Amino acid sequence: MVSDGEIGLFPCEEADFERYRHWINTEEFATALGRCLPVTDAEHRDWCEELIGDDRNVVFAVREVERGRYLGNVWLYGVRWIHRNAE
Repeated sequence: MVSDGEIGLFPCEEADFERYRHWINTEEFATALGRCLPVTDAEHRDWCEELIGDDRNVVFAVREVERGRYLGNVWLYGVRWIHRNAE
């Protein structure tokens, strides 16, 4: 865990990804992401498996440290471990 005392980065759990899918399917998020149709279970599962299955990606759940309340996700794409950088 990485933390400033109030907010921390934790390993993502399956429930975090499900909550994220729920958020994506709200009208506000869908509009911001330019989506016309909801994200299906299969589409979301494929996205999660691709994201987590690639060792060049690192995914964290953002949580309140004290209460453990899930606030969202953050991830790094294209980690270049030798060069110590990512997108």
